[in-house]
Amino acid sequence: VTLSALVAPELPPVVVATSAERELAFVVGHTIHHNALIRVMVKLIGAVVAADFGYAPSTIVDQRRRACVR
Repeated sequence: VTLSALVAPELPPVVVATSAERELAFVVGHTIHHNALIRVMVKLIGAVVAADFGYAPSTIVDQRRRACVR
């Protein structure tokens, strides 16, 4: 799979080799980023949000591991 992306309007696109798996991994990570922003907005309006919403799976695993160590 080839990806073509504009990084600046005055430059030609950057073209790189990638894979469907890598692109899906990027989408998952980017979705988590957006969920983190949504988490902040939900909390600002005083609504309840799930404890792990907006956190990356690796962060959740690390937090659980650290909780067991204490």
